[in-house]
Amino acid sequence: PGPRKRVAWSSPVDLEPVRRAARAVGAHVNDVILAALTGALRSALGPSAPAALHALVPVALPRHPGDLGNRFVSVFVELPLHAAEPAARLRLVRDDARRACASAGLSLGRVLVGVLGTLGGVAHQAGVRLLSRRASVVASNVAGPPVALHLGGRAVTALRVAAPSPGDIPLSVSVASYAGELSLTVLADAHLDVPPAALARLFVDELAALVSPLAPDGAPA
Repeated sequence: PGPRKRVAWSSPVDLEPVRRAARAVGAHVNDVILAALTGALRSALGPSAPAALHALVPVALPRHPGDLGNRFVSVFVELPLHAAEPAARLRLVRDDARRACASAGLSLGRVLVGVLGTLGGVAHQAGVRLLSRRASVVASNVAGPPVALHLGGRAVTALRVAAPSPGDIPLSVSVASYAGELSLTVLADAHLDVPPAALARLFVDELAALVSPLAPDGAPA
């Protein structure tokens, strides 16, 4: 990883068709997002694309009375770049995400977070680097306010979220929903061959190709 970063945002797309597409195949919205990201990475990397990449995906945990802040763990989900068809990518991502989020996976995540949280200095940094070597990208999905907000009398027109990358992971993609739309933010090390703006555009195209057959009455636009 390097100290110089590049950032880009996608155009906003309708959230409701993405929800309907996810329901049509028994998946979550995050599965659809990860499948679209897989297609975007496959297209961006072209012939040099590997068979698969692994994403570090934050998963929210239920909050208990008295909890301060959010509780989450991160799991590893395989992005099947080898799959040529959008539907096949969604099916593979959905199944691997279910496996990753099974109780055993979440329990391991809780243990790792707890252990790293008690370590300090060099030991903590070494632990984070060790875990980050298992993934090439951070992929997060943040649910924002479902209705438009105002600040100081001015309408808030968009919500952008950029998640930091731990350890040696050079690429972070974050999807945020706001007022019925979602958009992608790409934060990448400057030395990467994949321009963030190109990846953001490809994500929107892949999302449309994935959602259109599953929710024909309202594909993302």
